[in-house]
Amino acid sequence: MMNNRVIQAKRRNKMTKSVPDEELLEAFGSKGKAELLSGGEGNSYLAGNMVLKPIDNIDEATWVADLMNVIVEDGFRVAKPIKSKNGTWIYRGWTAFKYLEGETSKKRWKEKIEVSHNFHKALVYCKRPAFFDTKTNPYVVADQMTWGIQLLKINDKLKSFLAPLITKLRPILLEDQLIHGDLTGNILFHETLPPAVIDMTPYWHPAKYADAIIAVDSIVWDGADDLLFDLLDNSFEMNQLLLRAAIWRIKITDEFIRQGKKESWDFVDHYRHFIELLFLRMKNCRG
Repeated sequence: MMNNRVIQAKRRNKMTKSVPDEELLEAFGSKGKAELLSGGEGNSYLAGNMVLKPIDNIDEATWVADLMNVIVEDGFRVAKPIKSKNGTWIYRGWTAFKYLEGETSKKRWKEKIEVSHNFHKALVYCKRPAFFDTKTNPYVVADQMTWGIQLLKINDKLKSFLAPLITKLRPILLEDQLIHGDLTGNILFHETLPPAVIDMTPYWHPAKYADAIIAVDSIVWDGADDLLFDLLDNSFEMNQLLLRAAIWRIKITDEFIRQGKKESWDFVDHYRHFIELLFLRMKNCRG
């Protein structure tokens, strides 16, 4: 069965129906042929030393480019945006970023957590983006249900999985900030260069929520050792974040199914082991 995170990523944007043409490439200062990159959402193209990608939300894409242009890289790299000939980050619905060397990994979990810490330290002073108030897609709906902004609806086929998780939810007092909500498969590792963070997916939650998402993704889908939990403090707050991360990932696919997208309910079986581990961890919580 296809990795649920891969399914979610491919659904995030529709596959682009066009290929960057010569005029578009020249607008960003590149010449030659654009080649489709594998992985990710399947709609990014490599042209020379830049990566071009179509965008859905102009405000968000402009904001991401502005952020990546000024962020201070400390223990990590980011792809710097490239302006078009018009002096804008977006041209004909496309953005361009400098190509970064490196490879993704389904392992290196400790390093991913370290990258998350370094990256979110650099984001601590960012203000909440205004476009958050207008975003509506299955990811946002699932996020708002998970965090109590919308009523959490449970499909009958998910009750046996979600109900036990939901009954353990408690309020937490952690400060929200800008986070990357999909770091697990968006870190590039290199032999000599610092890890690179790509495809910024912005959310407004506690910084350690990003760590919780990495733990869920890695154990459920990437075959991480159960000892990955040892990289996270066994505290009340961390366990509450892990609960929310698991609920959110499950609800994303549920929302796609609710919208009539073809998908199998079998995906939820992959979360069974993670849920058992989390409940055992919570029993041994140090408070």
